[in-house]
Amino acid sequence: MIIKIFILLLILSFFHALEELEIEGRTKNGWARCLPTTRINNKFIKFLINKELTLYHIYMLSMFFIIFHGIFLFIPWNIFKECKVVGFLMFYFVFEDVWWFLLNPEYQFKIFIPGHVSWHKRYWKFLPVSYWWGLIVGIGLLYLGGLHA
Repeated sequence: MIIKIFILLLILSFFHALEELEIEGRTKNGWARCLPTTRINNKFIKFLINKELTLYHIYMLSMFFIIFHGIFLFIPWNIFKECKVVGFLMFYFVFEDVWWFLLNPEYQFKIFIPGHVSWHKRYWKFLPVSYWWGLIVGIGLLYLGGLHA
C-alpha cells in the first residue's frame, strides 16, 4: 500500500509542479519572485526557512494541507493517522519541488549543485537542507504513525 501512495504522490506532485511552472514561468524566477504577492520577511521567517515567505506559498501549502486531511471525512482521526498524513505531505512537498526544478529548463539538474538556486542557500551533500529536513521529518512521522496499527 505504501508504494501505491508514493506513486500517487509522485504523480500528483508532477502535475502540481507543472501548474507552478505555468504560474511562475519557466524561468529562474522561482519562489514567486516575479509574482504580485505579499511577501513576509521577518526575523522569525528568516530563522525558520532562511528566505522570505509569500502569501502565494502560504495559500498553496494550506490548500494541500487541507486536501491531504480530507481523508478524515471518511475515516476516524487519531494521532497515528495524523502522523502518517503529515509524513506523506512532507514527502509530497519535497517531490513537488524536485519536479519543479527537473521540469524547468532553466534549472533541471542544477538544483543539485550548491549555489545555482538563490533561494536554496544551505546545502548538505548534494541536496538543499530543506529537502533533508522534509525527508527526515517525513520518515519520522511515518514511523510514528506506524507504531500503532
